[in-house]
Amino acid sequence: MAQEKAAEKEKLAQEKAEKEKLAQEKLAQEKAAEKERLAQEKAAEKEKLAQEKAEKEKLAQEKLAQEKADKDRLAQEKLVQEKAEQEKLAQEKATEKERLSQEKAEEKERVATEKARRTQEKLAQPESEQGIKEQERTSPEKSASKTTKAAKERKKAKASRSVPGKVFSAQGAWLVQLGTFAYPEHATTLVRKLKTAGYPAFTRQLYQEDRVLTVVYVGPVVRKDDASKLIAAFQGKYNVKGIVIRYEPE
Repeated sequence: MAQEKAAEKEKLAQEKAEKEKLAQEKLAQEKAAEKERLAQEKAAEKEKLAQEKAEKEKLAQEKLAQEKADKDRLAQEKLVQEKAEQEKLAQEKATEKERLSQEKAEEKERVATEKARRTQEKLAQPESEQGIKEQERTSPEKSASKTTKAAKERKKAKASRSVPGKVFSAQGAWLVQLGTFAYPEHATTLVRKLKTAGYPAFTRQLYQEDRVLTVVYVGPVVRKDDASKLIAAFQGKYNVKGIVIRYEPE
């Protein structure tokens, strides 16, 4: 009986020990599982933080890249705009320069034309102007006779004025106007001298009030410079002054 009680007691002790062991093992497993769970959560949190950090860094880099791209784009647009403004300014300056140059050329041409007109008007005064004025101051009979003579001269001039040769069909040529004569014979003498020297001389009539004047021309000459050179030659040879004018066929 004592042995059975001892055996029962030992059996109970073993069962208790087994239960305690199982409880300790279960507790250890639970602790290990909790530890593992916490470690996993910590690792997941760490990974999450790392991903968020990487995402923030990526967004920051993208932002910097976008800002740099915007800055480069604005700089390029500014450069293009400045270049366009410079080209526009250069074009405006070129246009203004061309306009001023054209105005200067037109003004120069106008002055030259005015100078030629004045010179032509000066040359249009007959060589015996004083003699004509003196004749005009004479008796009315002589003045009337002079008027009749001028009318006859006008008719005679239309029938007998010299005509330039075939070369005068050229366009854009130049003439040398040598003088305006009150007496046709003086013009005829000069023309004869010029033609004898080989120059294409001819005359045209200029009507002033009640008198007929005779104008002597040489030409036409293709180049204006050549016509200008003739003036100096004529002044030296024949003691007459001249001007260069544009040739206009009658």
